[in-house]
Amino acid sequence: MTRYFTVLPLLFLSLLSMAQKSPVSWSFTLDKTKAQKSEFKATAQINKGWNIYAVYMSDEGPIPTSFTFDQVQNGAIEGKIKEMSKSIKGFDELFEMEVVKFKEEAVFTQAFTNTGALRVKGSVTFMCCDSERCLPPATVQFDLKQ
Repeated sequence: MTRYFTVLPLLFLSLLSMAQKSPVSWSFTLDKTKAQKSEFKATAQINKGWNIYAVYMSDEGPIPTSFTFDQVQNGAIEGKIKEMSKSIKGFDELFEMEVVKFKEEAVFTQAFTNTGALRVKGSVTFMCCDSERCLPPATVQFDLKQ
């Protein structure tokens, strides 16, 4: 009986650690493109079999990817987030509706005008799903300086 009390907690901890590993990893850059122009770039590397959803789609289905720029020093946001990767639009069996999603890699950009050393601080919130289930939405923080 004592053996069960030892094995069960270890099994629970291993399942918990597997659940915390996201199938999506993010990288962020902030590059100067012209004298007073910069570009924020967010790249999602998505494990095979998983996908994330577009920024511009209905709120009735999966949670769209969204970016929040909490702090912009020495600059201003110019325009809207652009989806640079090829998206897949079609009927999704899981949500029983048309969705726009990305597989393998998703790249998003945001233009900024800058008046000095630009700093951009914020986060991306996204939901990832495979063909059978979705993980709860996750948020990843970024803090970039030029």
